[in-house]
Amino acid sequence: MRMIDTHFHIGVIPHEWLHILGLCELDTVIVPSDQMIPDYSTLDMVQDHYDRILTEKTENAHDFGIFNLFLAITFPMWGLPLSQLDKGIELMEEYIGKPRVVGVGEAGMDTVTVEHEEVVFKAMVAFAKEHNVPIIVHTPPPRHSPYMGREKKDYDKRKVMERILNILTKSGIDPQKVILDHINKETIGVAWDYGSWLGMSCCLDKLSGPEVVEMYREYGPDRFIVNSEWGYSGGGNRSVPKAVVDMKAANAPLEDIKKMVFDNAKALFNLPV
Repeated sequence: MRMIDTHFHIGVIPHEWLHILGLCELDTVIVPSDQMIPDYSTLDMVQDHYDRILTEKTENAHDFGIFNLFLAITFPMWGLPLSQLDKGIELMEEYIGKPRVVGVGEAGMDTVTVEHEEVVFKAMVAFAKEHNVPIIVHTPPPRHSPYMGREKKDYDKRKVMERILNILTKSGIDPQKVILDHINKETIGVAWDYGSWLGMSCCLDKLSGPEVVEMYREYGPDRFIVNSEWGYSGGGNRSVPKAVVDMKAANAPLEDIKKMVFDNAKALFNLPV
């Protein structure tokens, strides 16, 4: 069964794992630009990241059986100062029309207490709406993972999801152009009625295969997109193929599985695959 992984941080994935995934028929990936890399201190570094994905990393992936690699672009919400945001958007303008650049992302929020996050997220939503492209929205993962000195009290997943949805709704962006990524049992209830696509990230701090099956059984396959978010602590290796196996073991119809690991992603991003 062919698979698409819509959240694939290829820059830190060993070649041997690319080969294994190619052998599993995961032949298409979307690489979202990293949104929280403190080491990104200049826009030149962001541009270098875009260029490496579209050249060197595309060639690497092809060599190992991942024949279709696409890029989503963003302004890192952690790393660059807000004073660089306008210049960052100018850089994004240069890339959004390039072949294999399919949308914006990842962009989102982890807290409701850090203004920087909200300012950047609103700008990325506006950019995606203006260019009528999909946006990969980062939402708080189900397991507490603090960084940049934030505390657990700042990390109320439901409140952050409600704020994200409020921003998206007020922006007027089409929900069918949005994937709320890293969805989980704590946030799906408030997110479902928005009407967007829902990303099921199977990795270290997010969903397991059995949790994917549980949510599928409750909500059906029509709006879910399974991805790995591989690259975060190495916890997403083989997770899309593993989710396929878990769904087969649960006797899910093959057409439902195919929707969640291929068809829905292809439709959202209008991929020529």
